[in-house]
Amino acid sequence: AFKDRYAFITASDAHEAIANYLFHAPDIVFLDIGLPDVSGFSVLKQIIASDPDAYIVMFSGNSYLDNVTNSLSSGAAGFISKPFKKEKLYKYIEDSAVHHHKYA
Repeated sequence: AFKDRYAFITASDAHEAIANYLFHAPDIVFLDIGLPDVSGFSVLKQIIASDPDAYIVMFSGNSYLDNVTNSLSSGAAGFISKPFKKEKLYKYIEDSAVHHHKYA
């Protein structure tokens, strides 16, 4: 559903995610907390340190309050618990466009 409207870049681990962000500078990042090599919180902090204006939305199947709070206090623009509906993703994509002053 999203491939026809947006360009995607994926990463299989934290190192690749950070490298992709620095190389491509995407408008929005959907970042899972549970990465295979390190916590998504570590990636979030590294991206925010290099780009304080980054628009990052955290994902997790575990929507405990501490995950949500830690995400937002660490610089994430939002949090989506899994499973999720595509409308929630669209909302964050639209918000990202406003954040970056790009209107579709």
